[in-house]
Amino acid sequence: MPCKDGQQRLGYLDLSTEIALVSVGGKTESLAGGPAQELLAIFRNLRPPPTGIKIYEDLWGDMKYGDAFPNNVVPADNRPLKTETGPMNQFVALWYKHGEPVFGRAFPSPAGKVGV
Repeated sequence: MPCKDGQQRLGYLDLSTEIALVSVGGKTESLAGGPAQELLAIFRNLRPPPTGIKIYEDLWGDMKYGDAFPNNVVPADNRPLKTETGPMNQFVALWYKHGEPVFGRAFPSPAGKVGV
């Protein structure tokens, strides 16, 4: 969410009022109306989950491109996914490109490092 100091921060969107809130330096900033519709969102798992959907532990880790790939990850759809070069384990990722959050995929490189 864009803040008064020009920085983008992760905040909270109240879906019932469509007002986005973020706390910065002990002060609350809000965004409502049309501008709130332009925000990106991260959604949490529903509990209980929809029928037929398995929910695993909600694991997120902070790492950078090239860091050692973690051992405690669950592949997307819990199986290898089809790619141009054949089946490959892929993992859901929220990563940043030029300071902007991008929802995508991560995978282990042949050297065991994080690739995106």
